[in-house]
Amino acid sequence: MKKTFTLAICIIFLGFNAVNAQVFKKFDPVICPVDHNSYDTFVPPPEKFQALAARGVTNQSTESTANIIVNYNGFSEEAKVAYQYAVDIWASILKSPVTIHVNANYVPLGQGVLGSAGPSDFVRDFDGAPVQNTFYPIALAEKIAGKDLNKPGNPDINSNFNSDFNFYLGTDGNPPAGQYDFVSIVLHELGHGLGFIGLASYENSQGSWSAGETGKTSIYTEFVNLGDGTPIIDLPDNSEETGDALTSNNLFFNGPISVNQLGEEPKLYTPSTWNGGSSYSHLDENEYGPGNENSLMSPQFGAGEAIHAPGITYELFADMGWIHTYMQHQNGNQITENINDDFVVDLSVFSDTTFNEKVPELVYSLDDFQSSNNIVMTDTGNGKDFTASIPNPGETSTIKYYFQGVEDGTGRNYTAPADAPNKFYTVNIVALQDKSLPYTLAEGGDFETNASDWQSIIINGNENHWEYGQPGNVLNSAISGNNVWKTKLSEDIGFADLNSSSALVSPTFDFSSENENIELSFNFMMANATTTNGFFNQGPFGLQMEFSLDRGQTWEVLGTQDDPRAENWYNFRENSPSVFSINDNSGWIEQTYEVNNGDTTLLPLNAKYNVSFLGGNQNVNFRLVFYVVQDFPEAGYEADGVLVDDFEILSSDPTADFISTSTALNYTGDQINFEYISAGATSYSWDFGDGNTSNQENPSHSYASGGVYDVSLTITSDAGNATVVKENLIKIIPTRQVPYQLEDGGNLEQAEVDFSIQNVSGTGFVLGRSEITGKAGTASGDFAFVTAPDAELYENNSEAYIYTPEFDFKSLGDYQFSFETNYQFEDNWDGFIVEYTVDRGENWIKLKDELEDNWYTQISDPQSVFGNEVPIFSGNTENEFVKKFTDVSFLAGAERVSFRIKFLTDAAEVDAGMAIDNFEILGPLAGPAIPDFSAEVEYACEGATIVFSNESLGSIKDLQWDFGEGAEPQFASGTGPHEIKFSTAGSYDVTLTAEDLNGAFVTETKEEFINIGLNHFPSISIGERSNDFTVLLTASEGESYQWFLNGDSIPDATEQTYLAIEDGQYYVAVLVENCVGFSNVDNIITSNDSPLARSFSAFPNPLNKNRALNISFENEYLGDYNVEVYSLNGRRIFSEKFNKVSTQEVQEIDLKKAIEGLYLVRVTTGSQSTQIKVLIE
Repeated sequence: MKKTFTLAICIIFLGFNAVNAQVFKKFDPVICPVDHNSYDTFVPPPEKFQALAARGVTNQSTESTANIIVNYNGFSEEAKVAYQYAVDIWASILKSPVTIHVNANYVPLGQGVLGSAGPSDFVRDFDGAPVQNTFYPIALAEKIAGKDLNKPGNPDINSNFNSDFNFYLGTDGNPPAGQYDFVSIVLHELGHGLGFIGLASYENSQGSWSAGETGKTSIYTEFVNLGDGTPIIDLPDNSEETGDALTSNNLFFNGPISVNQLGEEPKLYTPSTWNGGSSYSHLDENEYGPGNENSLMSPQFGAGEAIHAPGITYELFADMGWIHTYMQHQNGNQITENINDDFVVDLSVFSDTTFNEKVPELVYSLDDFQSSNNIVMTDTGNGKDFTASIPNPGETSTIKYYFQGVEDGTGRNYTAPADAPNKFYTVNIVALQDKSLPYTLAEGGDFETNASDWQSIIINGNENHWEYGQPGNVLNSAISGNNVWKTKLSEDIGFADLNSSSALVSPTFDFSSENENIELSFNFMMANATTTNGFFNQGPFGLQMEFSLDRGQTWEVLGTQDDPRAENWYNFRENSPSVFSINDNSGWIEQTYEVNNGDTTLLPLNAKYNVSFLGGNQNVNFRLVFYVVQDFPEAGYEADGVLVDDFEILSSDPTADFISTSTALNYTGDQINFEYISAGATSYSWDFGDGNTSNQENPSHSYASGGVYDVSLTITSDAGNATVVKENLIKIIPTRQVPYQLEDGGNLEQAEVDFSIQNVSGTGFVLGRSEITGKAGTASGDFAFVTAPDAELYENNSEAYIYTPEFDFKSLGDYQFSFETNYQFEDNWDGFIVEYTVDRGENWIKLKDELEDNWYTQISDPQSVFGNEVPIFSGNTENEFVKKFTDVSFLAGAERVSFRIKFLTDAAEVDAGMAIDNFEILGPLAGPAIPDFSAEVEYACEGATIVFSNESLGSIKDLQWDFGEGAEPQFASGTGPHEIKFSTAGSYDVTLTAEDLNGAFVTETKEEFINIGLNHFPSISIGERSNDFTVLLTASEGESYQWFLNGDSIPDATEQTYLAIEDGQYYVAVLVENCVGFSNVDNIITSNDSPLARSFSAFPNPLNKNRALNISFENEYLGDYNVEVYSLNGRRIFSEKFNKVSTQEVQEIDLKKAIEGLYLVRVTTGSQSTQIKVLIE
């Protein structure tokens, strides 16, 4: 029987996020341990793969139906070939229109581990998902969706294999006994990455079939049922009943394709004892044992076993969606003003397999499918593309439609959208009003007059949230007048079981003039749901502004968070898709409010955006898109949403308004871009604040020195001249020298010059002082950087940075980075780290990644925002400033080094926050280069390794060492320390050459600095114990001596002889021609004043050779005692333990093998010991 191949399929929930309807989730990979059993079996590759190989195709991905690209890290060429061979087997039989990216690492994983692999993500409810609320591995989801769902190029499968393991790396399927076939193991693990993974869990007899979210399962589990046909998802989740099923040895995969191929339902591995690494996510081992053609995904895998074909696994994959039929449609009529012509819709139908039925029907409705009409679509002639027309109703209305009538060769029916009629396509027939500029409140912007100017439509989902009229509920007052547009006038948003978006569409504006300044503005209020911990500030809804230049046919998002063209524009940027549909996008999510004396008041904001860049376009529309996402905590939907009022677009004479896209962090020499954002200017005069100017419209400029700069622009237009001055607009990070101390700026008393703050979200840093416990005070002076000085607690999901000046580390030497801080965080979750850059912010690297004294204080929780169990500053400093420091000498030689403090908090508990002060960097003092060095020792023996340390002073760019001919190595560079081996006796000159910052060289040579002597081994002659209980010890000849007792040097014992006056272990160090040798350790006995000594005797004495020695002694001690016999040179020739059971003891000692000579016989009982001299003749 083979041992378990798969150790763990962990279903620890690591996090999820949603994009429109799609939700991502991560699970841990499968980990594979070693099994020492061996078999001799071979299942050859699939016929299609063999056919390609016979044609000489070595990389199957180039001619197969799936393109699998592997990012290899650490692989030998031989291992890479074997891995690619397994990849090509899968690529030859799978189909996908999307490239599958695999990250493969060949690294040491520790003893007993073969490797690990799994999908990088699972995703549900993506476009085209055949089964809703069901997680698919990312590679399969992308195949079905026909597009990348994660970021293009991101891995879809992660795999790690143990480079220290003795794999068989051949591709012939013939591994020797005791070796593991790498191709087979990679095939197996990639199988998990492609979807053979169930995500069920079992603990304390309770079983769960859901994938980390109640009611949400995996596509694998959708096909699993008990032997009586009961689907496992029909059992209660998180129950003993499901636990019994998961350990029943009675679960099967009921997929029509796999059942048809096998003739029965493939049996899954569900033994009576749950194995977290094997149960449920493998085929049954007894059914599909060694050598079985279907055994690739069985849980047990032996050495010598080669399985190069997926067998029935391919059909299981086909059931899950790796064989798929596509119904592709692009809705080009989402918004239209057409009230005359019929709407032509097109559909493409194609499949990985055959069709039983391929007669697509268009189903459409004008009344939300209370009634509907069916139209059989017309084949355009190629059997793939079909067309039909929806009759135009001749009035403004909403048409909803979907497609049906396709059944593939396996009997599966398809619709488009996949979940129709719950989901559908929409045609919004609208009558857009044409308006000229300016568009003022009186002309309709106040929403009191010309009510038909604005239209509301559904973009996605089934619900239009926008309503017009007098508001109620929480946001119950218009900002002006009586009427507003609001997301549900008098109700909460309400629970969403599907993601949806709806839009408030403006009239069509004439922006034909290119010589006017144009500004859009509107007032709005947003109310989120509240909990005991505050309000929901990351969903479940959000608002964006979009614009169109073609009367609503295509749209673009207007602006970003903190857009310099705008005021009050977007208050949240998503790092990953959640509420908004576009990755890394911004919008309004957090409610608009202010807090006074603890009372929260909702208040309107006036959002403004300079849209002069749209000048010259005749048909400009805007729309406010309201998004609602599903699967949010239910309490989050108990919110009033968004109220909008007072929309205006005003035009005026050209202004001199401008922006810089580089107002955050810049370094000397960086190119800073400036942009004129009004319109109509005929000439430009820029002043960059450093004495430089420009007359270009959109210039670029580089600053030579650090500092804060005002920038001004004066324009000339037909209306005259205009000037705008923006104070403190550009911050250039200065370059500072090391050492950098408090008086140089590290005390933050003038921090606005040297340091920069970047507050990204939530609570940020302020230069000031707090009186709140946990972050109170400063380390010195009046100023520190503090998180919200006046707030008791920091906010959830905060992210903020402090940037230091740029430092010159060109001089080699020792460097130390330090600061003082007072903080109070949620233990292990919130806190800060320090990062550094040597490339001006292109890459930020964590400064140290381990706990150490005076640096990081805690290990983060596995689910923290910092990552899985990494060192951070967290906990608290008990309201005192504590100095933190660490060595940064590894950065020596870098010309540009900057540091930043990175403050992060999670979405749960909050605390006081932090203050930080007194930044310092210590390093080599500037001055002339003076090379110097020291050695750990200057005298040593052949073969010694000596450590050399740099002691140089001044500004040094480079150091070159020469340790003398015969040293290993002879040459070295840098500060070291350097470990040098000297194998040959002799004297060595050591030279150190320093290059200063100007390229000049200074050399220091120390002649005969290292002296290596021949190895030697001193000996000790041991004299007889004298009547005063002393023993004279004599060392062999040498130049100098040092005696040791019990491992410690004896003070002033530096002569060739030493008189031992106490019992112990003695040895001596002797210097002979530069080599210090150490003698063996000798046990010396001097004492003789005890009852034991007085009664101890040995006989016969002298002792004839080849006879036994008898010892006799008498005392009250009972128990174990030791007898030891030493020659006079200290070598022990006998040692044995005996047991004393009476006061009188006689014991025979075997010394028959001892040579003639004088010996010491020692006996020890408890705390007493004595010895006697015995002569052997």
